[in-house]
Amino acid sequence: MWSAQYYLFDEPRSWVTSGGLGSMGFGLPSALGAAAAMPDRVVVDIDGDGSFAMNVQELATCYVENLPVKTMIINNQHLGM
Repeated sequence: MWSAQYYLFDEPRSWVTSGGLGSMGFGLPSALGAAAAMPDRVVVDIDGDGSFAMNVQELATCYVENLPVKTMIINNQHLGM
C-alpha cells in the first residue's frame, strides 16, 4: 500500500494491485503474470519482506520462464501493511 500512496504514475494501465484486501504474497506472482502478458514493458514488484517470503518459490518460475521482473523488497520486519 505504500507504493500506491507514494509512487507517481505517468501512464494509464501501468499499476496492478490487490486493492488493499490483505492478500499477502500477491506482488511477485502478479508481477510474473504482468511480465508474461507484456514482455516489452519493464515490470517492477515492490514487496514487503513478509509478502516476498510467502511466495519466494516463484523465483524459480521467473528463472524457468525467463521473465525479467525487477523486485524491490522493503525490509519492515513484520507481516502486514
